[in-house]
This record gives sequence, structure tokens and C-alpha cells, in this order.
Amino acid sequence: MLITLEGVDGTGKSSAAKMLADSLGFKFASTPGPEYLPVRKFAAANKYSAYHYYLSSCYYVSDMAGKIDIVCNRYIHSTLAYNWPFDREIPDDIFGHFEGLRKPDKSFLLCASDDIRRERMSCRKKNGGIISELDYDFELQEKAQRVYARFADLIHVDTDSMTLSDLGKFLLHSCGGSIKQ
Repeated sequence: MLITLEGVDGTGKSSAAKMLADSLGFKFASTPGPEYLPVRKFAAANKYSAYHYYLSSCYYVSDMAGKIDIVCNRYIHSTLAYNWPFDREIPDDIFGHFEGLRKPDKSFLLCASDDIRRERMSCRKKNGGIISELDYDFELQEKAQRVYARFADLIHVDTDSMTLSDLGKFLLHSCGGSIKQ
């Protein structure tokens, strides 16, 4: 089984994905994963290499998901929302376009208002979490939001008024799981 959480920074994806993976007994994955970090700076050389870097990490997770159950923080929808390098439209049939890429069993788009996202990122920074310049590039985040809105296969979840615990319970229930004791 493959479950993906998509969305812009500060919506709760990473924390919720880790919690959901633990509750379901699945492996947590992220795109790109730690195995990709050594080449990340080279991948950012131009928009085409960045796109292929993120796309290849999706295929890596897709291949793993054929063998084990995974909850993934960002997958193909995020790759397209942030890194589509072409002047043409993103294909409507993503999984028909990317041959061999596993379609998730459930894909959630976590959403939050700009104010809530800023507040969460401020807390993340204060607690020593990873923050990048892109987290504060609200023009890029808004562009990504517009792209995410086009994907009909994403289950939209507004996380503004949800605690992490509430979000975890909602996702777990939506995936047919029960909370581990």
C-alpha cells in the first residue's frame, strides 16, 4: 500500500506522515529521501536537473512500495507542483504519463492558511527544525497551491483548526486503520 501526503510547507505533512506511518506500521519515506541528499546541490543546477532529481526519487519510492507498505511525505504531485520545468501544461493523467510510476492508494493534500503556515514554520524554526529559504518564498508556495488545486485525485484536508493529533486520527480513519496502543 502507498499513501502520500502532499502540500506546501507548514501544512503538517512531515509530522502527520511520520505519525500515520507509525500508527499503521508502515515505512515512512520522503521525496527526496536521505539517500538523495549527497547529490541535491548538483540537482539544483537548473530546472531540468531539479525536476529529474525529484522525479527519480518518486520512482525510487514507487519501487519500494511494490515490496512494502509506505506513507510518503511528498510524491509526484509535489514534484509537479514545484518542479515542472516545461512550458506546456502538466498532463491530466499523471499515472498514464509517467509509465511505471505507482499510483497511491490514498493521496491527501494538506492545506493551511498563510497565517497558520507562518506560525507553524516559526515554531519549527524555534524548535530547531529544518527551514529553507523556499519555505518563505510565498510566491512559489502560491504557484504550487494553484497546481495542486488541479489534481482531482487528491483528498483535500484543511489543517488550520486541527491539532497534529486530530489530523493523525483523521488520516488514520480515512485509511481504514486504527490507532496503535
